[in-house]
Amino acid sequence: MNAATGASGGSEGMGDVRPEAADRTRVILLVEDDATDRHLYGRLLWYNGYSVLHAADAETAIATALDARPDLILLDIILAGEMTGLDVARRLRSEGMDVPMVVLSAVKREELGAAVDGLRIDAYLEKPIDPFAVVREVLRHVGGARPADDR
Repeated sequence: MNAATGASGGSEGMGDVRPEAADRTRVILLVEDDATDRHLYGRLLWYNGYSVLHAADAETAIATALDARPDLILLDIILAGEMTGLDVARRLRSEGMDVPMVVLSAVKREELGAAVDGLRIDAYLEKPIDPFAVVREVLRHVGGARPADDR
């Protein structure tokens, strides 16, 4: 893991993206406080060719997003600390980030009511989520990371 950016290949020791492929790699910011989910989604995205940045709390998510300008943000609603994923989305939108945001949450969409309106959330997936549905959603919003023969 790169300590400065939180970037990893999904798991330490899994190897680096070859330099010639790095130019085509899409960057996904995974904001998830559950270490198991973070590892699962991170590895699956990495395996599918994405560069994955990790954030376990809202403050790290905001700082990482503003610094790295990812292609897409996967965002849990319930996070450790005082801020929620909705607070993250609200702050990033107020900073002018027009990146696709996909919510991954155990909180049902209808329970949030109007709190989600106006945040331009591109998709809302309710946990438990088929991990491959997450990859399909990422593909739908930002396309593939790199050609299959480049892995």
